[in-house]
Amino acid sequence: MSVEDVSKIDSIGIPSDNPNTVSLAISDHLTWDVPIEEHLYKIQEKINTYISFIESGEIYDVFPASQGTTRKIIEIYFKYDLPEQVVSFLDQISNVLQSINIELRYQTLK
Repeated sequence: MSVEDVSKIDSIGIPSDNPNTVSLAISDHLTWDVPIEEHLYKIQEKINTYISFIESGEIYDVFPASQGTTRKIIEIYFKYDLPEQVVSFLDQISNVLQSINIELRYQTLK
């Protein structure tokens, strides 16, 4: 799965060092070619899918091990370095997610 499959959860698990946390990962292999807005839209739609998955409680049906956990993290793994516009976008999303008790993390894999 990838960021292009906006209606799918790419990966879900519980970190071995933090059993109270559910980590939901997004894999983004796309380049930042123009128009960047299309790529950002896919990220936004993918995150919206993850929010719905968590808030609806579907997470507990699909991944029963998440029952009783209190911390949810959405992690995005990018293949390519992030332009400043993307970092600003992700920071804004992070602030919104914090208001609903979801953490956002992201990194570029090299």
